[in-house]
Order: sequence, then C-alpha cells, then structure tokens
Amino acid sequence: MLEAPIEIVKAELIEWIEKNELEVCHFYSRHEWEVVKGEDMAKGASLTINIESSPLYTMFNYGQDSRLLEELTAILEKHGYYWELGFSWSLHFWKIIDADSRVLRIQTPTPANAVDVPF
Repeated sequence: MLEAPIEIVKAELIEWIEKNELEVCHFYSRHEWEVVKGEDMAKGASLTINIESSPLYTMFNYGQDSRLLEELTAILEKHGYYWELGFSWSLHFWKIIDADSRVLRIQTPTPANAVDVPF
C-alpha cells in the first residue's frame, strides 16, 4: 500500500466511474465539503462524492453489484485510503493512518451486515 495524494486517487476514481458509466454528481474537496457547503458529516475526510443520481447510490444503499464495491475498495486501498458511506447519498474517503493496527469499519451496502475487520 502506497499513500498517494488525493488528486491521484480522484483521477483514478473518475476513470473508474467513467469506465463503469456510474455518473457521479459532484466531487468535493475537504474545503468544499466543510467550508463552502457547510456540512458537518465526515469532517476531515480527504474527498467526498455525491452519489445521489448514480448507480453507486443503489449499490451502497440496496446491496447490488459487489464487483464494483470490490473494485472501488481495491483502488482506494492501493493508494492508502478507505471509503465510508456518510449520508445515503455521500461517500467519504479517508487516509489509512496505520495499516498494522487500524481497524476499519467495513460497511457493506446493507448496514445490518456491517462488520469490524482488522486491516
């Protein structure tokens, strides 16, 4: 795992989104999310995307297409990040601080199936 600047991660996410025709509404930097938009949810996340009109919304909220979920997770982990669903329509990306001791909250598309997994 190599920690990459969030701009590199964002570029790869955009490529993945376009390849899979997932049409994300908007990406927000930390500043845009917290200061410009004024959101309190997920303060400190490196990047946020609005997935409200995207097929990602269905995947994360109704549990469809685990292949895409696995691909997204792999992209992020490769660069030293993980994802977290905030609102039903927002995905937040965080740096993995210490891969040896960190326990990630891996949330499957159905919150009832969420599990803590040593990472």
